[in-house]
Amino acid sequence: MDSNTGVTSASSNPGLSPSDKPKLSPIYTVSIALLFLLLPLFVGAVWHAGFFKLQENEPTGQVVASALTLVGAFFGGIFALVGVLITSAIADRNHELARETARRHALEVEQNGKRAEEEAKRLKLEAGTKAVQLFSLADGRPAPKIQVAGALFTLSSLDYHELVMTLVSSLLEAKRIDGLSVTLLMDPAIKRGGKIAGSDAFSLLDLHAEMFVLDRYVVVPACIFEGPSTIPKALHWKVPITLAHLIMVRSPGVWKKHTKDFNYLVADLVPFWDEGSEESKVNIANILQNIMAPFPDLTIRTQKGEKSLIQLVGATTVREPTDQDVLDVVKKLQIWNGQASASPHP
Repeated sequence: MDSNTGVTSASSNPGLSPSDKPKLSPIYTVSIALLFLLLPLFVGAVWHAGFFKLQENEPTGQVVASALTLVGAFFGGIFALVGVLITSAIADRNHELARETARRHALEVEQNGKRAEEEAKRLKLEAGTKAVQLFSLADGRPAPKIQVAGALFTLSSLDYHELVMTLVSSLLEAKRIDGLSVTLLMDPAIKRGGKIAGSDAFSLLDLHAEMFVLDRYVVVPACIFEGPSTIPKALHWKVPITLAHLIMVRSPGVWKKHTKDFNYLVADLVPFWDEGSEESKVNIANILQNIMAPFPDLTIRTQKGEKSLIQLVGATTVREPTDQDVLDVVKKLQIWNGQASASPHP
Protein backbone atom coordinates (compact mmCIF):
# COMPACT_ATOMS: atom_id res chain seq x y z
CA MET A 1 0.00 0.00 0.00
CA ASP A 2 1.24 3.46 -0.88
CA SER A 3 1.58 5.43 2.37
CA ASN A 4 0.68 8.67 0.62
CA THR A 5 -2.33 7.60 -1.40
CA GLY A 6 -3.58 4.63 0.61
CA VAL A 7 -3.91 2.59 -2.60
CA THR A 8 -2.53 -0.91 -2.94
CA SER A 9 -0.70 -1.39 -6.22
CA ALA A 10 -0.65 -4.64 -8.12
CA SER A 11 3.13 -4.75 -7.94
CA SER A 12 3.01 -4.67 -4.12
CA ASN A 13 0.72 -7.70 -4.03
CA PRO A 14 2.86 -10.85 -4.01
CA GLY A 15 -0.03 -12.81 -5.44
CA LEU A 16 -0.17 -10.75 -8.65
CA SER A 17 2.39 -10.76 -11.38
CA PRO A 18 2.52 -8.15 -14.18
CA SER A 19 0.86 -10.70 -16.45
CA ASP A 20 -2.08 -10.94 -14.02
CA LYS A 21 -2.97 -7.21 -14.29
CA PRO A 22 -6.26 -6.46 -16.08
CA LYS A 23 -5.81 -6.03 -19.82
CA LEU A 24 -8.13 -4.46 -22.39
CA SER A 25 -9.83 -7.25 -24.29
CA PRO A 26 -9.00 -7.33 -28.01
CA ILE A 27 -12.71 -7.24 -28.85
CA TYR A 28 -13.02 -3.88 -27.07
CA THR A 29 -10.19 -2.42 -29.09
CA VAL A 30 -11.58 -3.74 -32.36
CA SER A 31 -15.11 -2.57 -31.58
CA ILE A 32 -14.06 0.97 -30.67
CA ALA A 33 -11.86 1.17 -33.76
CA LEU A 34 -14.73 -0.02 -35.97
CA LEU A 35 -17.04 2.55 -34.34
CA PHE A 36 -14.77 5.43 -35.16
CA LEU A 37 -14.01 4.03 -38.63
CA LEU A 38 -17.52 3.09 -39.72
CA LEU A 39 -19.36 6.13 -38.34
CA PRO A 40 -17.72 8.61 -40.75
CA LEU A 41 -18.08 6.11 -43.59
CA PHE A 42 -21.75 5.60 -42.77
CA VAL A 43 -22.43 9.37 -42.60
CA GLY A 44 -20.49 9.93 -45.83
CA ALA A 45 -22.40 7.17 -47.59
CA VAL A 46 -25.73 8.59 -46.44
CA TRP A 47 -24.68 12.11 -47.51
CA HIS A 48 -23.58 10.82 -50.87
CA ALA A 49 -26.91 9.05 -51.28
CA GLY A 50 -28.68 12.39 -50.89
CA PHE A 51 -30.40 11.81 -47.58
CA PHE A 52 -29.29 15.24 -46.44
CA LYS A 53 -30.42 17.04 -49.65
CA LEU A 54 -33.89 18.46 -49.34
CA GLN A 55 -35.95 19.05 -52.44
CA GLU A 56 -38.20 22.09 -52.48
CA ASN A 57 -41.27 20.09 -53.37
CA GLU A 58 -40.45 17.11 -51.06
CA PRO A 59 -43.10 16.52 -48.39
CA THR A 60 -42.16 17.21 -44.78
CA GLY A 61 -43.31 13.72 -43.67
CA GLN A 62 -40.91 12.04 -46.07
CA VAL A 63 -38.06 14.18 -44.77
CA VAL A 64 -38.94 13.26 -41.19
CA ALA A 65 -39.19 9.54 -42.09
CA SER A 66 -35.77 9.63 -43.77
CA ALA A 67 -34.27 11.35 -40.74
CA LEU A 68 -35.80 8.80 -38.36
CA THR A 69 -34.54 5.93 -40.49
CA LEU A 70 -31.04 7.37 -40.43
CA VAL A 71 -31.10 7.99 -36.69
CA GLY A 72 -32.63 4.55 -36.01
CA ALA A 73 -30.00 2.78 -38.09
CA PHE A 74 -27.24 4.69 -36.39
CA PHE A 75 -28.45 4.05 -32.84
CA GLY A 76 -29.32 0.44 -33.71
CA GLY A 77 -25.70 -0.08 -34.66
CA ILE A 78 -24.57 1.63 -31.45
CA PHE A 79 -26.83 -0.54 -29.30
CA ALA A 80 -25.67 -3.67 -31.10
CA LEU A 81 -22.05 -2.69 -30.47
CA VAL A 82 -22.78 -1.93 -26.81
CA GLY A 83 -24.48 -5.32 -26.49
CA VAL A 84 -21.42 -7.06 -27.91
CA LEU A 85 -19.15 -5.14 -25.52
CA ILE A 86 -21.31 -5.96 -22.48
CA THR A 87 -21.52 -9.65 -23.41
CA SER A 88 -17.78 -9.80 -23.90
CA ALA A 89 -17.16 -7.98 -20.60
CA ILE A 90 -19.38 -10.45 -18.72
CA ALA A 91 -17.65 -13.42 -20.37
CA ASP A 92 -14.19 -12.00 -19.55
CA ARG A 93 -15.23 -11.32 -15.96
CA ASN A 94 -16.58 -14.84 -15.53
CA HIS A 95 -13.38 -16.27 -17.00
CA GLU A 96 -11.26 -14.15 -14.65
CA LEU A 97 -13.37 -15.21 -11.65
CA ALA A 98 -13.00 -18.86 -12.67
CA ARG A 99 -9.23 -18.48 -12.97
CA GLU A 100 -9.03 -16.72 -9.61
CA THR A 101 -11.16 -19.42 -7.98
CA ALA A 102 -8.95 -22.13 -9.47
CA ARG A 103 -5.81 -20.32 -8.24
CA ARG A 104 -7.22 -19.96 -4.75
CA HIS A 105 -8.32 -23.60 -4.70
CA ALA A 106 -4.88 -24.79 -5.83
CA LEU A 107 -3.23 -22.60 -3.19
CA GLU A 108 -5.55 -23.91 -0.47
CA VAL A 109 -4.89 -27.52 -1.53
CA GLU A 110 -1.13 -26.91 -1.45
CA GLN A 111 -1.28 -25.21 1.96
CA ASN A 112 -3.53 -27.93 3.36
CA GLY A 113 -1.13 -30.56 2.01
CA LYS A 114 1.84 -28.84 3.66
CA ARG A 115 -0.03 -28.53 6.95
CA ALA A 116 -1.03 -32.20 6.81
CA GLU A 117 2.57 -33.21 6.02
CA GLU A 118 3.92 -31.12 8.89
CA GLU A 119 1.32 -32.56 11.24
CA ALA A 120 2.19 -36.10 10.14
CA LYS A 121 5.89 -35.40 10.74
CA ARG A 122 5.11 -33.99 14.18
CA LEU A 123 3.01 -37.00 15.14
CA LYS A 124 5.64 -39.37 13.75
CA LEU A 125 8.38 -37.64 15.76
CA GLU A 126 6.22 -37.70 18.89
CA ALA A 127 5.45 -41.40 18.44
CA GLY A 128 9.12 -42.15 17.77
CA THR A 129 10.16 -40.28 20.92
CA LYS A 130 7.68 -42.24 23.02
CA ALA A 131 8.85 -45.50 21.44
CA VAL A 132 12.49 -44.77 22.34
CA GLN A 133 11.42 -44.14 25.95
CA LEU A 134 10.21 -47.74 26.09
CA PHE A 135 13.80 -49.04 26.01
CA SER A 136 14.19 -48.38 29.72
CA LEU A 137 11.91 -48.52 32.74
CA ALA A 138 10.94 -45.54 34.90
CA ASP A 139 13.71 -46.38 37.40
CA GLY A 140 16.34 -46.47 34.65
CA ARG A 141 16.70 -50.25 34.44
CA PRO A 142 16.68 -51.90 30.97
CA ALA A 143 13.21 -52.75 29.77
CA PRO A 144 12.16 -56.40 29.23
CA LYS A 145 12.96 -57.90 25.85
CA ILE A 146 9.31 -57.98 24.81
CA GLN A 147 8.97 -54.25 25.52
CA VAL A 148 12.16 -53.48 23.62
CA ALA A 149 10.97 -55.51 20.64
CA GLY A 150 7.64 -53.68 20.68
CA ALA A 151 9.42 -50.32 20.67
CA LEU A 152 11.57 -51.41 17.73
CA PHE A 153 8.58 -52.57 15.71
CA THR A 154 6.86 -49.25 16.42
CA LEU A 155 9.88 -47.34 15.13
CA SER A 156 10.05 -49.61 12.09
CA SER A 157 6.37 -49.01 11.29
CA LEU A 158 7.15 -45.27 11.40
CA ASP A 159 9.95 -45.83 8.83
CA TYR A 160 12.80 -44.99 11.23
CA HIS A 161 14.76 -47.83 9.64
CA GLU A 162 18.26 -46.38 10.05
CA LEU A 163 17.61 -45.72 13.74
CA VAL A 164 16.18 -49.23 14.16
CA MET A 165 19.30 -50.82 12.63
CA THR A 166 21.53 -48.74 14.90
CA LEU A 167 19.58 -49.80 17.98
CA VAL A 168 19.48 -53.44 16.81
CA SER A 169 23.27 -53.41 16.51
CA SER A 170 23.65 -52.48 20.19
CA LEU A 171 20.98 -54.96 21.26
CA LEU A 172 22.63 -57.80 19.32
CA GLU A 173 25.95 -57.03 21.01
CA ALA A 174 24.22 -57.20 24.40
CA LYS A 175 22.21 -60.34 23.41
CA ARG A 176 18.99 -58.50 24.31
CA ILE A 177 17.08 -59.40 21.16
CA ASP A 178 16.53 -62.66 19.29
CA GLY A 179 17.43 -63.37 15.67
CA LEU A 180 13.85 -63.92 14.47
CA SER A 181 12.71 -60.50 15.69
CA VAL A 182 15.76 -58.92 14.06
CA THR A 183 15.01 -60.48 10.67
CA LEU A 184 11.43 -59.18 10.86
CA LEU A 185 12.86 -55.70 11.42
CA MET A 186 15.49 -56.11 8.71
CA ASP A 187 13.00 -57.05 6.00
CA PRO A 188 11.31 -53.61 5.69
CA ALA A 189 14.66 -51.89 6.24
CA ILE A 190 16.11 -53.69 3.20
CA LYS A 191 13.00 -53.31 1.04
CA ARG A 192 12.20 -49.64 1.60
CA GLY A 193 14.61 -48.21 4.16
CA GLY A 194 17.10 -46.87 1.64
CA LYS A 195 20.66 -47.83 0.84
CA ILE A 196 22.09 -47.00 4.28
CA ALA A 197 19.51 -48.93 6.31
CA GLY A 198 19.65 -51.85 3.85
CA SER A 199 23.46 -51.99 3.96
CA ASP A 200 23.37 -51.86 7.75
CA ALA A 201 20.94 -54.77 7.81
CA PHE A 202 23.18 -56.97 5.65
CA SER A 203 26.23 -55.96 7.69
CA LEU A 204 24.49 -57.02 10.89
CA LEU A 205 23.58 -60.36 9.30
CA ASP A 206 27.25 -60.89 8.41
CA LEU A 207 28.60 -59.76 11.78
CA HIS A 208 26.12 -61.68 13.94
CA ALA A 209 25.45 -64.66 11.66
CA GLU A 210 25.40 -67.07 14.61
CA MET A 211 22.25 -65.33 15.93
CA PHE A 212 20.31 -66.38 12.83
CA VAL A 213 21.52 -69.99 12.42
CA LEU A 214 19.75 -71.76 15.25
CA ASP A 215 19.79 -75.39 16.32
CA ARG A 216 16.64 -76.40 14.46
CA TYR A 217 16.27 -73.78 11.73
CA VAL A 218 17.80 -70.77 10.01
CA VAL A 219 16.12 -67.35 9.98
CA VAL A 220 16.75 -64.72 7.32
CA PRO A 221 14.79 -61.65 6.15
CA ALA A 222 11.83 -62.66 3.97
CA CYS A 223 13.08 -60.54 1.05
CA ILE A 224 15.99 -62.96 0.51
CA PHE A 225 13.56 -65.83 0.01
CA GLU A 226 11.27 -63.65 -2.11
CA GLY A 227 14.04 -62.91 -4.60
CA PRO A 228 15.74 -60.00 -6.39
CA SER A 229 12.54 -58.11 -7.21
CA THR A 230 11.99 -57.26 -3.52
CA ILE A 231 15.53 -56.03 -2.86
CA PRO A 232 16.91 -52.77 -4.27
CA LYS A 233 19.33 -53.55 -7.08
CA ALA A 234 22.14 -51.64 -5.35
CA LEU A 235 22.04 -54.25 -2.56
CA HIS A 236 21.94 -57.43 -4.69
CA TRP A 237 25.70 -57.94 -4.43
CA LYS A 238 25.43 -58.29 -0.64
CA VAL A 239 23.10 -61.32 -0.74
CA PRO A 240 25.67 -64.03 -1.69
CA ILE A 241 28.15 -62.64 0.86
CA THR A 242 25.53 -62.73 3.61
CA LEU A 243 24.40 -66.26 2.73
CA ALA A 244 28.05 -67.39 2.79
CA HIS A 245 28.48 -65.98 6.31
CA LEU A 246 25.34 -67.78 7.45
CA ILE A 247 26.54 -71.08 5.96
CA MET A 248 29.95 -70.75 7.64
CA VAL A 249 28.30 -70.72 11.08
CA ARG A 250 27.99 -74.50 10.81
CA SER A 251 30.71 -76.84 9.64
CA PRO A 252 30.17 -78.92 6.49
CA GLY A 253 29.73 -81.97 8.70
CA VAL A 254 26.83 -80.38 10.55
CA TRP A 255 25.24 -79.16 7.34
CA LYS A 256 25.16 -82.74 6.09
CA LYS A 257 22.72 -83.37 8.92
CA HIS A 258 20.69 -80.29 8.00
CA THR A 259 20.60 -80.58 4.24
CA LYS A 260 17.13 -79.02 4.03
CA ASP A 261 18.27 -75.72 5.55
CA PHE A 262 21.47 -75.86 3.50
CA ASN A 263 19.45 -76.41 0.34
CA TYR A 264 17.24 -73.41 1.11
CA LEU A 265 20.19 -71.09 1.61
CA VAL A 266 22.00 -72.16 -1.56
CA ALA A 267 18.78 -72.13 -3.60
CA ASP A 268 18.26 -68.50 -2.57
CA LEU A 269 21.30 -67.61 -4.67
CA VAL A 270 19.84 -68.99 -7.91
CA PRO A 271 17.49 -66.08 -8.77
CA PHE A 272 20.30 -63.59 -8.12
CA TRP A 273 22.49 -65.64 -10.44
CA ASP A 274 19.82 -65.68 -13.15
CA GLU A 275 19.29 -61.90 -13.05
CA GLY A 276 22.85 -60.86 -12.23
CA SER A 277 25.42 -59.12 -14.41
CA GLU A 278 28.51 -60.92 -15.69
CA GLU A 279 30.56 -59.63 -12.76
CA SER A 280 27.83 -60.69 -10.32
CA LYS A 281 27.82 -64.19 -11.79
CA VAL A 282 31.58 -64.43 -11.33
CA ASN A 283 31.19 -63.47 -7.65
CA ILE A 284 28.34 -65.97 -7.08
CA ALA A 285 30.21 -68.73 -8.95
CA ASN A 286 33.27 -68.30 -6.71
CA ILE A 287 31.15 -68.40 -3.58
CA LEU A 288 29.07 -71.36 -4.78
CA GLN A 289 32.11 -73.42 -5.73
CA ASN A 290 33.61 -73.02 -2.26
CA ILE A 291 30.28 -73.66 -0.51
CA MET A 292 29.58 -76.79 -2.55
CA ALA A 293 33.12 -78.18 -2.42
CA PRO A 294 32.40 -80.50 0.56
CA PHE A 295 29.18 -81.69 -1.16
CA PRO A 296 30.26 -82.83 -4.67
CA ASP A 297 27.24 -85.11 -5.15
CA LEU A 298 24.60 -82.77 -3.66
CA THR A 299 21.96 -81.33 -5.96
CA ILE A 300 20.06 -78.16 -5.09
CA ARG A 301 16.29 -78.07 -5.32
CA THR A 302 15.22 -74.89 -7.09
CA GLN A 303 11.94 -73.68 -8.54
CA LYS A 304 13.17 -75.00 -11.88
CA GLY A 305 14.00 -78.46 -10.54
CA GLU A 306 17.07 -80.07 -9.03
CA LYS A 307 20.42 -78.78 -10.24
CA SER A 308 24.02 -79.66 -9.63
CA LEU A 309 26.74 -77.05 -9.16
CA ILE A 310 27.71 -77.34 -12.83
CA GLN A 311 24.13 -76.80 -13.88
CA LEU A 312 23.83 -73.82 -11.57
CA VAL A 313 26.86 -71.91 -12.79
CA GLY A 314 26.70 -73.22 -16.36
CA ALA A 315 29.62 -72.42 -18.60
CA THR A 316 30.70 -69.36 -16.60
CA THR A 317 34.46 -69.08 -16.44
CA VAL A 318 35.26 -68.87 -12.75
CA ARG A 319 37.99 -66.27 -12.50
CA GLU A 320 39.16 -64.52 -9.36
CA PRO A 321 36.64 -61.84 -8.31
CA THR A 322 37.73 -58.23 -8.28
CA ASP A 323 35.51 -57.14 -5.38
CA GLN A 324 37.46 -57.11 -2.10
CA ASP A 325 34.47 -58.12 0.01
CA VAL A 326 33.92 -61.17 -2.20
CA LEU A 327 37.65 -62.03 -2.05
CA ASP A 328 37.52 -61.88 1.75
CA VAL A 329 34.52 -64.18 2.02
CA VAL A 330 36.04 -66.61 -0.50
CA LYS A 331 39.18 -66.85 1.66
CA LYS A 332 37.03 -67.54 4.72
CA LEU A 333 35.13 -70.21 2.79
CA GLN A 334 38.38 -71.89 1.81
CA ILE A 335 39.31 -72.09 5.50
CA TRP A 336 35.81 -73.34 6.28
CA ASN A 337 36.25 -76.11 3.66
CA GLY A 338 39.05 -77.55 5.75
CA GLN A 339 36.58 -78.22 8.59
CA ALA A 340 34.81 -81.01 6.69
CA SER A 341 36.16 -83.70 9.00
CA ALA A 342 36.04 -81.59 12.17
CA SER A 343 33.55 -82.14 14.99
CA PRO A 344 30.15 -80.54 14.60
CA HIS A 345 29.99 -76.85 15.23
CA PRO A 346 28.26 -76.15 18.57
